[in-house]
Amino acid sequence: AEDGIRDTSVTGVQTCALPICVSAPSGSTSGAQGGLAVAMAAALRARGGLWFGWSGEQTAEFSGHINFQRHDGVTTATVDLEEQDVQEYYDGYANRTLWPLFHYRIDLAEYEREFAGGYQRTNQRFADTVRPLIEPDDVVWIQDYHMFPLGAELRARGCDNRIGFFLHIPWPPRRLLATLPNARDLVEALFAYDLIGFHTEEWLESFCDYARQDMGAVIEDGVARLGDRSVELIACPIGIDASAFADMSKSVNARLAYRRMRDSADGRDMIVGVDRLDYS
Repeated sequence: AEDGIRDTSVTGVQTCALPICVSAPSGSTSGAQGGLAVAMAAALRARGGLWFGWSGEQTAEFSGHINFQRHDGVTTATVDLEEQDVQEYYDGYANRTLWPLFHYRIDLAEYEREFAGGYQRTNQRFADTVRPLIEPDDVVWIQDYHMFPLGAELRARGCDNRIGFFLHIPWPPRRLLATLPNARDLVEALFAYDLIGFHTEEWLESFCDYARQDMGAVIEDGVARLGDRSVELIACPIGIDASAFADMSKSVNARLAYRRMRDSADGRDMIVGVDRLDYS
């Protein structure tokens, strides 16, 4: 690995977790602070490791150049994507096909051959780029629906490390998933992982239902087997660094913000909400 990107002094052990996510990592120029970003940043600060993903930026021609940065105790390695990749992979298959389908809105899901092709191509590019960074003892932790096939692509490139996957959104019921062209291929690719995590038992059971009924997988004691591959399945809802949030509420800035809100209310009731303006 290149000098400066592999800091194991935080943990004092050789093996370090290597989470992989698609959103612009915390500390990037885009300043992404979504749920995934907040949770991953907290985990990496505590555990150490390397965070690889899309930078959120575009380039005229994909080169695989990696931009390494270190921010707030987290090392990030990001790559830029071509405009076509962003349109077909991110805006297309990930967010116009998978996102609505996995949130039970098949009426809004768009099925375009170019979307699926761009999704697979971009995951292949991610695999080509991150594979040289993975050392023999690393644990690879891949995040969310943007990267379903990445584990299989890494296996095809000789990566025999332990690879886990966590899904940050629901897994749809079997009959909804069956509306996705090549759904079987998507699910079969997930058997490249050693472990898959879901938020809830309901979503885990939906995965098992499809794998068992439509693919003939054998599922016993939390392990799904298909052919010569087996994957452990767990329900493990994601959390936040609650202590850090509590500490923030006691800071000087937080107390000042509270006083400004209290004074502006002038005795009136105030409702505070944080809501995403989308159908999910």
